[in-house]
Amino acid sequence: MLAERDQPARPGVALVCGQPGLGKTAFAVHAAHALAPCFPDGQYAVDLHGMDPKPTAPREALARLLRALGVADHAVPAATDDRSGLLRSVLRERRILLLLDNAADQDQVRPLLPGHSPSLTLVTSRRSLAGLESVHRTELTLLRREEAVELLVRVIGPERVQQESQAARDLAELCGRLPLAVRIAAQRLASRSEERIAKLVTQLAGHETRLDHLGAGSLQVRAAFALSYRQLTPPARIVFRRASLAAGPDFSPRTAALLADLPLRQAARCAQDLTDAGLLQPHPTADRYRFHDLLRLFAADQLAEQDEPARIAAARDRADAWALRQATAAARLFDSESGTGSAGDGDPDPATAPADLEQARDWLEAERAQWLAALHRAHTVGRHQQVIDTAEAMHRFSDRTPHWEQWAPVFQQAVSSARALGSRHDEAVHLNHLAWAYTMCLHDHTAALTTAQEALTAARASGDQLQVG
Repeated sequence: MLAERDQPARPGVALVCGQPGLGKTAFAVHAAHALAPCFPDGQYAVDLHGMDPKPTAPREALARLLRALGVADHAVPAATDDRSGLLRSVLRERRILLLLDNAADQDQVRPLLPGHSPSLTLVTSRRSLAGLESVHRTELTLLRREEAVELLVRVIGPERVQQESQAARDLAELCGRLPLAVRIAAQRLASRSEERIAKLVTQLAGHETRLDHLGAGSLQVRAAFALSYRQLTPPARIVFRRASLAAGPDFSPRTAALLADLPLRQAARCAQDLTDAGLLQPHPTADRYRFHDLLRLFAADQLAEQDEPARIAAARDRADAWALRQATAAARLFDSESGTGSAGDGDPDPATAPADLEQARDWLEAERAQWLAALHRAHTVGRHQQVIDTAEAMHRFSDRTPHWEQWAPVFQQAVSSARALGSRHDEAVHLNHLAWAYTMCLHDHTAALTTAQEALTAARASGDQLQVG
């Protein structure tokens, strides 16, 4: 344990980091109070105002610390480096606990560290401060559902929670199990003793207004997120809010680049910056990112406020066109047994196209939500030939993934598009595919038989003997 070190072989520095709203400051303050007996020479806290337009300069913070430690005003050096050296000298043999709260970056923190000393420094930051060496990192995570419910119990009492136990659990989930959001919801309920938990659950159920209801006095979830958003560069802000358009639980840097209309490398750097700022969460094994539920809602709010509808539509069109072209090209690899005959054919970027069946399957799995959503929008706006071509390319791939229930709507849309174009041949083909999906994916044999009979009628009308068979 850092607080129990007798020999300061290396600096005792613990960094507490994580996304906005996790309670980093509360956690660090609680730890500082618990550890206070281990540091008889004093406990000191400095708010570094890392989310302010002008964070506290290291030079100013050093002056405040040195004066608090008993250094006379006239003995405080003028230069930052000299003040940092004096701090290390003063603390060399002293055992203090220092809390550096709300740090902006490692350059702000580094001059304030005591160095090789029996002291312990706790640092909180929304950023990961990856440039700090020899630190113990604690990244806070979301509450478990039972922990979120326990927080409700502490604020509004066990009786109300017991009376509406399911509503309390639902409330925890609608708050994304984010401590700040749960605390705000609890304080709202505490101030309205007659109000039912279920009422607040109903109010939070609407995605468009959820953040509006997560406010209590000066505590506002939206305001907490906005502090981090304002710190971003303009390109990172675009990536953040446009990424809310991505379908599914996560998205790739390529999708972010297409939505933001930025080069891939720049969009990837922005995604890394957003991760460092706690506004995105990286996938543990893949080069993909995801939002916390409430941060996605905040990003969508910013998108609606700052992007014109035409720009939003253009962003979706770019991402959809790419997704459908790559999905179609990847699926066509399954047309031949070897799976190598048409590698890269029709792909929007042949240089990065899946080279074999394994890569194609991985891409189609990872981007399933994206290309399925793109296919649905293509059908909605009447791009019927594109829908038919994509669905037909998916036929062989669907044979290898019959556990996907999504195949039924894919082929339903293809049937609808074929009928819109008046193509009885394509109608028969995709009715047959749809009958297969009802049988193999949904195990709905009644619907499968009815659909197969429709396919037979369409096949006979088109004169396609293969489909008749």
